[in-house]
Amino acid sequence: ALLPQARIRTGAGTVIIEISNGNRIFLSENSEISIDTSKMIARDAATGAAPRLFIRLGQKNGRVVSILTQLPARSAFWISTPVVTSGVRGTIYSSRVSVTGTQIETLEGSVKVGGVSAAGGQTVSVTRAGPGKVQPMTPEAKSALKKIADAAMAPRAPPINKCIAGLKVHNGNSSDVTVTIAGT
Repeated sequence: ALLPQARIRTGAGTVIIEISNGNRIFLSENSEISIDTSKMIARDAATGAAPRLFIRLGQKNGRVVSILTQLPARSAFWISTPVVTSGVRGTIYSSRVSVTGTQIETLEGSVKVGGVSAAGGQTVSVTRAGPGKVQPMTPEAKSALKKIADAAMAPRAPPINKCIAGLKVHNGNSSDVTVTIAGT
């Protein structure tokens, strides 16, 4: 079931959202997202078409690390920030929103953002004026992003008591997390 306008906000804590098939989204401290769309289309018995997943997040601030290496074929995942929308498939990447714009760091796969693509090991900054030049990530940035992705993929405690459109929400490292679902 789709629950539009569900919001997750972290304070000093972090959150891991389990999507499906081992895909996860990590929210760092002081981050906020909305689940704008979360829709699973079941296997079509008549045509045999595989199930598909469509997720659109709104990222207001903070850092989101998406580990999306197991999305079903023909699925789609987007994050919309105040300055740009990024779309991916089969990717591990970070989207960091600040007052100056959005910083995309791609560990694996490719991210299309603002008319440019950032492949594995690349980063790009996007402001209201548009995307900057795609640059190689520093070894330190790669290492830090890999560490977050590895930690997000580690086994988790049972989900906290909020279910958002079938997504499982895990408290990462503290109780300083707010989950709000419209109308609740």
